[in-house]
Amino acid sequence: MNISRLFAAVLLVFGASSVALAEADLKIYGSNTVGAEMAPALVKGWLKKQGYGQIKEEKDGSERLITGANNAGKQISVELDAQGSSTGFRALAADKA
Repeated sequence: MNISRLFAAVLLVFGASSVALAEADLKIYGSNTVGAEMAPALVKGWLKKQGYGQIKEEKDGSERLITGANNAGKQISVELDAQGSSTGFRALAADKA
């Protein structure tokens, strides 16, 4: 399975959807188990595959912000909020994820 398909599968399991938000281009809510290590690793791998470098990660409790920039200077940010699977579904219902 390639990384793009795996990332998409994790997004479905993690309970996320992408929208352009003021603080992040992609916001993922959901499982603290997946969000601890697997989701950040997949996000970083996906960014690299899309041509982004200078990947940085900031962590504050269960929340992480992963950013990257491509050679043209375009920046992208992904926010992970891993407080439990039910938060993913609540965030979707509230149009936050």
